Amino acid sequence: MPASAERLVAVVGAGPAGLAVVEALLARSTSSLAVAWLERSPRPDAMLRHGPAPGPAVLRGVAHRLAAVLADPRVRFRGNVSVGTDLSWNELCDRCTAVVAATGAPADRPLAIPGADAVGVGTLTYLRAARAGSADTYTPAIDPVVDTAVALEPTAADVSDLLAEVPRVELLAGVELVGIVGRNRARAVRVAERGPDGRLHIRDQRAQLVLRPHDPGAGDALPADVLRAGWAGRDPVAGGSHREDAAAVADAVLGADPVPAAGLPDLGTGLGSWDPIAEVKTLLARFAGEGTRPLADYDALLADADDD
Repeated sequence: MPASAERLVAVVGAGPAGLAVVEALLARSTSSLAVAWLERSPRPDAMLRHGPAPGPAVLRGVAHRLAAVLADPRVRFRGNVSVGTDLSWNELCDRCTAVVAATGAPADRPLAIPGADAVGVGTLTYLRAARAGSADTYTPAIDPVVDTAVALEPTAADVSDLLAEVPRVELLAGVELVGIVGRNRARAVRVAERGPDGRLHIRDQRAQLVLRPHDPGAGDALPADVLRAGWAGRDPVAGGSHREDAAAVADAVLGADPVPAAGLPDLGTGLGSWDPIAEVKTLLARFAGEGTRPLADYDALLADADDD
C-alpha cells in the first residue's frame, strides 16, 4: 500500500463484476486510494476466454478497459491468490479499509482439471442469465441449433429448465474428469470410465461449450463486513447489472470514513509483460482461421487443434 493512500480496498475476483468495481472506484475516488485486485487465476483474462461469441468489438473493448485499469498506479493486480486458502477473508478485512467480493455466483464451482481455464468453459448461471436477457451477458451463451454444451456433474433437477429449452445441453456425471482438450469450435471433455470388462477406458465427449459443476445449495459464508458485487450477491435472472452494483459498492466504500489499513503481505504473482490488447489480437486471429472449417469435420478439427 502506498504510504500516501488513505484507503486500501481489496477487490476479489477479476471477472466482469470485479473489473466494473475497480473502474468505479478509480472514477469516483477524490482522495488517495490503493486497490489490491486479487484473482485465483494467473491473469484477469476470464472475459477474453469466451472466444468469438461476444464479437471482436466487445473483446477489444474489454481488452482496452483492462489495459487502462492495469496501467493505473493506484491498482496492484495479484494473480494465483485464493482468498480463503492463502489468506482468510477475516484477515483480508483486518488488513484493508474495505473488501469487495466479486467472485461470481456461489453455485458455480471451480473446475480443477487441466484445461479448466480454456476458451469455451462457462457456467450454468451465465447460460441461464443469457437466456433471460440479463444485462450482464453479451449474447446467448449457446446456439441450440449449432452448438453442443456439456454440463459437468449436475443432477437432472439442476438443469431441468435448460434441458427443456436447449435440447443440446447434455449431462456428464459419474465419470472421472481427465481434462478439457482441443479449443474453440473443436472442444471435448476427456473422461475415464470403466467398461463392462472392468477396464478403464478414455473417451472424448464432444463439447463446444463446457459448463462447470453447479451446486445450487452452495454458499460462501463471507464475513458480514465484506461487500458483494455482481453475481456474488445478486441473482442475474432477477435483473440488475454489474455496473449498477459497482457504482453502489464504490459509493459505499468511498462515502465511509477511512479506516487505517495494515496492508497486505506479498501474495501471488504479478502480470509481467502480459498485455490484454495483444492477447485479444492473437485470439481473434486464431478464431478467424478456425472459423472457416465446417463442424462436419469435428473429429479432424479436434485432432488438428492445439490445446488451449
